[in-house]
Amino acid sequence: MGFLPSSLDIQSWIIQGMKHNPFLFSSTLWWIWRCRNNAIFNQEEHWIPSKVHALIKFSETELHKFFSMNQSFSSTLVTPDWIPLAAESVKLNCDASKMHNGDIVGFGCAIRDNNGDWQRGCAGTI
Repeated sequence: MGFLPSSLDIQSWIIQGMKHNPFLFSSTLWWIWRCRNNAIFNQEEHWIPSKVHALIKFSETELHKFFSMNQSFSSTLVTPDWIPLAAESVKLNCDASKMHNGDIVGFGCAIRDNNGDWQRGCAGTI
């Protein structure tokens, strides 16, 4: 995957990345997120860049295999398009991760309205 222009806003950057190669782009983002969490929450396991790169390529290959074996899944399912919510609706997205030994849990939530505008959010650790 080539580099995307840094002048793009985050939404345009994601849309361009998903149009170019959705399997590689989404795998890369997920493994970068996973590597970051591993560095923060599991400091005894070292993830060098070559390991992350190998995991990204492996994920891309596996996604290609999965989608080629399951023709009922089309590339239109992997889309950066946002479908607006019904009027007066909100959407709550949450995510969390925990340290390997379970002593610390980090979490974050975001609430967006039917226009996709951020309304409230929170993040913390337990």
